[in-house]
Amino acid sequence: MQKKVLYAVLDWGLGHATRSIPIIKKLAEQGYSVTIAGSGDSLELLKNYFPQNKFIELSAIKISYSKNWVYFNWWKISLQMAWLYFSDQKFVKNTTEKFDFIVSDNRYGFFSKKRKSIFITHQCSIIPPKGFNLFSKIINSLNKKALKKFNEIWIPDFYSKMSLSGKLSEKCAHKNSKNINIASRFKGITPKKEKKYQKYQVLIILSGPEPQRTQFEKNIIEKLNNLKIKSLLIAGRPKIKLNIKSDFIDYSWHLNDQNFANAIISIPYIIARAGYSTIMDLVILKKTALLIPSPKQSEQEYLAYYLEKKRLFKRCKQSEINKWNHLPILFKNVDFPENQTLNITLD
Repeated sequence: MQKKVLYAVLDWGLGHATRSIPIIKKLAEQGYSVTIAGSGDSLELLKNYFPQNKFIELSAIKISYSKNWVYFNWWKISLQMAWLYFSDQKFVKNTTEKFDFIVSDNRYGFFSKKRKSIFITHQCSIIPPKGFNLFSKIINSLNKKALKKFNEIWIPDFYSKMSLSGKLSEKCAHKNSKNINIASRFKGITPKKEKKYQKYQVLIILSGPEPQRTQFEKNIIEKLNNLKIKSLLIAGRPKIKLNIKSDFIDYSWHLNDQNFANAIISIPYIIARAGYSTIMDLVILKKTALLIPSPKQSEQEYLAYYLEKKRLFKRCKQSEINKWNHLPILFKNVDFPENQTLNITLD
């Protein structure tokens, strides 16, 4: 009989969903029947990609980042994640018997002692925000304990020296952790340059939680408009447009994967958040960018710093956008690792 997989995705932006797309496809190729569980925009995205699959609506949390209260953000999100953990555990206990395997992308409560359970993450180590360094050992001790409840840890990254996630994943304490190579929705796509995108000088890829997302959008539109740079902005959300008039910036609310990949390779300059899934999408297309991490989001701040040090991407603080007299110069002749197939097996 066909073995059944319950695959759960955290709804924290679209990154967890987009990186799950190639993994779900790979499991289907291996003959597994995959039921997808999630919530919000992430679940809706996956429904569009896999209309033939079964879906389950899960409990959700709404993540947002205050502009100033970073400590409040941290404690609030920690409490939300704790609530989600127990909610997911309750759900799994009532559905375990229906599935042979459980795969969780960053939902810590999605595991079972009765079924092989796999956790997908690029953060085996968590970097707390400034001011929480004293709690680092406690936070990572709790994280380590949570990871050990799973049978395996899958890290979407290249191996060792090629690593994109750096110290976030290099010291995974789980004995059954493994790098499965980067997971991008653009795997298997052959991009091509198109004239309709070559008229643009800059591509802006928007993502991340509010209210910083809208602030980033406002800052970057005003600056590129002042610099008179022809740009394409991919909003990645419903049609809510800022009331800013511009003769130089065109909006696209959504592009399918082929057109998105074509835009990325056709437009010379890319500006994006330092989200890990966005980074993987750019790397698989061998395209560098200017990374602007979400303020006070320590993971993105580290990734932007680390990848600039490796001379793969450039970085800039959101607060520095208004100081530009011209676009920051990107690295040239970046040597990205060769693409590799996903190394995943359940049995």
